[in-house]
Amino acid sequence: MKNAAGEALKQAAAALGISREELEDRLVPDLGFDEKAARVFDYGSRSFTVRLGPALELEVCDSSGKRLKNLPAPGRQDDPEKAVPANQAFKKMKKQLKEVAGSQKLRLEQALSTQRFWEPDKWKALFVNHPVMQLFAMSLIWGVYEGTEPGGTFRYMEDGSFNTADEEAYPFPESGKIGLVHPLELPEEVLAAWKEQFSDYEITQPFEQLDRPVFRVTEEEREEMSLTRFEGRTLHGLSLSGRLLKTGWFRGEILDAGFFENFYRRDGSFGAELTFSGSTVGQENEEVTIRKLYFFRLTPPEPGSSAHRAFRKENRCLLKEVDPRYFSETVLQAAKAAGM
Repeated sequence: MKNAAGEALKQAAAALGISREELEDRLVPDLGFDEKAARVFDYGSRSFTVRLGPALELEVCDSSGKRLKNLPAPGRQDDPEKAVPANQAFKKMKKQLKEVAGSQKLRLEQALSTQRFWEPDKWKALFVNHPVMQLFAMSLIWGVYEGTEPGGTFRYMEDGSFNTADEEAYPFPESGKIGLVHPLELPEEVLAAWKEQFSDYEITQPFEQLDRPVFRVTEEEREEMSLTRFEGRTLHGLSLSGRLLKTGWFRGEILDAGFFENFYRRDGSFGAELTFSGSTVGQENEEVTIRKLYFFRLTPPEPGSSAHRAFRKENRCLLKEVDPRYFSETVLQAAKAAGM
């Protein structure tokens, strides 16, 4: 079902002449909020304004501006034809907000992991003009890329401006690409300045970015074809499966009786495979042992071929050949899945 949904999105994006990621950007619901992240609920005799706060929490105010703990239930003096639907719409929106916030958090962390870029005008459309996504933009650090390294970094401010780690005005770029900055790309002094700014303003990030663990290939590992840092570690099969599938990995080829012995992920020109002692789909309630982590240089899959068939031994690459960010992020996911 997951693969079928992904394929449907891919086909719809192809019909529009855009990438799947761009289509997903367009499909992020605004939940009825305007560009200032406010939405009015009309009860007839009175109205209430609901705003999205910095941490995506809801702030409710009456017409006088008084803060309320929640949207009140319709009263006798309210117009039932307006108040009842408005109250129901609020409850529905509240539920949808939780779902949207969760899914976009995962998408953005994936964008950080795989170094996804946006053209400046498309970044602005998604992160400045969208009431939900602009709140994510304010709590993350962005880089302007001409190649694979950021030429400058900025944060989107509550007043619509942009600033640097030194709290100076940053001119919004008209060219290049914009992406989420990874801490391994930042000089120590710049990383420290950003951390200090976020601490001073009590900004909470939706996921680890500035404090994100960083992993690098050691000198001893550079000429190796596999990473053995997790080899021999045992854990519950459902724990390993659940943690990996949640972060975008897939089960490997299903063999006889539903048995499989690896997980894989594909991200553009790179891919990764984590091998383990094996388990049976639907019967993963047992101890398993992790084996090795491999990285692959991948070519576009042949039409009609299974995705895992690209993960052949001849496509494996030396650890020194893996993109540093991709290596760090893949090892981080494997470490979390292994319970480390």
